[in-house]
Amino acid sequence: MHGVRRCVWVGLLLAGCQARLDSEYRSLCAALGGSPACPVADVRPVDAGAPDAGGVDAGVPDGSVVDAGPPCLDTMNDPLHCGACGRRCDGPCIGGQCIPMQVAPNGPVNLTRPHALWVSDGGFFVGESVFCPSAQPNDACVSNRLFEVVNGSFVLRAGGQYAISEVVLFDDRLYWNTWQEAALYVMRRDGGSPSLFHHEDAGSTFGMVVHGARLFVVRNAAPSQLLVFSLTDEGLPVRHELPDSGNGGGATMLAVCGDDAFVALNRGEGASGVAQVTRPGTPTAEVRWLLSGLDGAWAVACDDANVFVSESNANGRLLRIPRDGGAEVVVGTGLGFPRGIAIDRPFVYVIEHDAPVMRVVRYPLEGNPDAAVTLTNQVDQGIFLRRFGDHLYWTNYRGNSVVRAPLLAR
Repeated sequence: MHGVRRCVWVGLLLAGCQARLDSEYRSLCAALGGSPACPVADVRPVDAGAPDAGGVDAGVPDGSVVDAGPPCLDTMNDPLHCGACGRRCDGPCIGGQCIPMQVAPNGPVNLTRPHALWVSDGGFFVGESVFCPSAQPNDACVSNRLFEVVNGSFVLRAGGQYAISEVVLFDDRLYWNTWQEAALYVMRRDGGSPSLFHHEDAGSTFGMVVHGARLFVVRNAAPSQLLVFSLTDEGLPVRHELPDSGNGGGATMLAVCGDDAFVALNRGEGASGVAQVTRPGTPTAEVRWLLSGLDGAWAVACDDANVFVSESNANGRLLRIPRDGGAEVVVGTGLGFPRGIAIDRPFVYVIEHDAPVMRVVRYPLEGNPDAAVTLTNQVDQGIFLRRFGDHLYWTNYRGNSVVRAPLLAR
C-alpha cells in the first residue's frame, strides 16, 4: 500500500501523471483494512490540455457530475466524488476541493514567461512573453515561442518572436500579436510559416479577440484605438479612437459581446476605466466611457447583461456594470492586482497577479464580496483566466506554467 502511494505522488510530481480511483484499487484498499472509499490512486497519463477527452474518461469532463461509478462515501477526499457525489477531479481531492493540475510544461519543454493562452477542443495554445529590455533588437527580444499542446505533446508553431500578448484561432488559421513590435501574425494551424498580417507604426498591440468573422485588436498608444479587421477579406482595419482622459495610452484587454466591444483603459489612479464601442467596425459606431474614475483597469469580460472589470491595484476590486448603463456594483474586494476574469453564471472568477498569496477566487456575480470562495492559491503571477467547458485554465507568468482546475460545484 505504501509503495502504491509513493508511486502516486512521485508520478504526480515528476511525471505529471493523473491520480484516479478505480474499483481494483478500492478492493485492494479494503482488503488491507482501509475504507472502500480511501484515496488510493492508479497512475494514468495526464490529459495535458485536451479538455473534452482522455485523462479521466473520454466524453466525461473533469469536474462534472456523473451518476455511474463507485459509491459516494467520502466527498472530502474521494477524487471521484469531490465536494459533491459524482464530481470528478483530475488529481487528488483534499478537503472537498480538486487540486489543480499543471498541464504545461511537460517533458523536455520548459516554458519561459507564458502569457498568451487560447483553449480549444483539440488542446490549447500558449505563447511566451519575455519582453525586450530596450528598444534595440537583441537575442533576448526575439526568443519567444508559440506552442500548441495536444494530449501532452508540445508542437512548436512559431519561434524567434517578440513578446507574445494574445493568440486566437479562427477556422484553420492561428493569429497572434507581439506587443512590443506592434505586429500581428497569421499561419495555418496545420503548419507552414508565419506571415505578417498587420503592423502598426507606433505604440503596441495588446488585447485581441475574435468574434464572428472579425478580429478585434487594441492599439496601446496616445491616443489608444480599437482596430477591427474582417477575416473574410483581410483588408485594412476600421479604427475607433478610444476616450482620452488626458494621460493617453493605457489600453489593455478587451471583450466583445453582441454589438458592443469593451476595452479596459489602465491610466493610473482616478484616470482608468472601461470604454464601450457600439457597432464597432461600422460607419455608425459610437464610442463612450462606460465607467471612468477607476484606480487602474486591466481585464474586462462581458455577458448578455453585464460588463466586468478588474480594478488592478494592490487593494483591487472586481466590478460589474450594466451594459445599458447605470451604477457599478462591487463584486469582489481586497484583491492583489487582479487580472483575468471568467464568467460561470451565477458566479464569476478572477485571478490575482501580485499578492502575498495569489489566488483564483469565485464571487456571486450579482455582488457579495463576503461570499468569496477561493478555488486555489496555486497561482504565481496569474495573467489570463480562460473557461472551457467545466474547467478553468490560467497562465502562471512567473511560475512558467499553465494550470487547469475544474470549476467549483454550483
